[in-house]
Amino acid sequence: MFMLLDVIFTCGFHKDLLLWTIIFLCSIIYMCKYKYFFENNFHQCKLYRTFVPIIKPISFILMVTIHFDLTKIKAIVFEVDGVLSLETMPLHPTGEPMRVINTKDGYAMQLAVKQGITLGIISECNTPAVRKRFESLGFQYLYLKSGNKMNDFRDFINKTGFSPEEICYVGADITDYEVMQKAGLPACPADAALEIKTIARYISHNNGGQGVGRDIIEQTLKAQGKWMQANAFAFGW
Repeated sequence: MFMLLDVIFTCGFHKDLLLWTIIFLCSIIYMCKYKYFFENNFHQCKLYRTFVPIIKPISFILMVTIHFDLTKIKAIVFEVDGVLSLETMPLHPTGEPMRVINTKDGYAMQLAVKQGITLGIISECNTPAVRKRFESLGFQYLYLKSGNKMNDFRDFINKTGFSPEEICYVGADITDYEVMQKAGLPACPADAALEIKTIARYISHNNGGQGVGRDIIEQTLKAQGKWMQANAFAFGW
């Protein structure tokens, strides 16, 4: 599909023109759906049957805003604090941080595992709740209470056999700096530390804990043609 788009652009088509053409065709499709809605047979409309198989994969690619060949990505590794949870958190009377998680992140994570993406955590946090949450979503590699993230990242590479270029690492603060320099696709939330933003190849439009995981996973699966597949409509195992 990427090769097809390259050919289109090389032949002189501007991306904006292609985008507006697709929007126009989508409008036709939805008009057809509206026309046949009350008869419950809009799928019989010839225009609908003709254009949907063409537009759907192209529109998914146009929705990808990460400037990286996401088809290479085989693993995504996250920090927890400031990435998958808010950078501020209430404290339990015992002194343990009470983290808030994002449900849309959770859906995307379990789907990514089903679609063959390896997920990992490298984080300074270390609570039973964090371990239970991410193990239940299918994370295979959990490096909690990480004192040296670079060492844990090397161990992750050795155990999975993936090259750094095949790994997306999502961090938010100075302790993530070294790993982000090593990973093929370093990414971060919109409210990450300035030093992290300067080396990130992708900065999500979401703040930490507010859908960063969903944003990156969704774009990756769309680029790989693994979004909205048959196994996407059930949560969990």
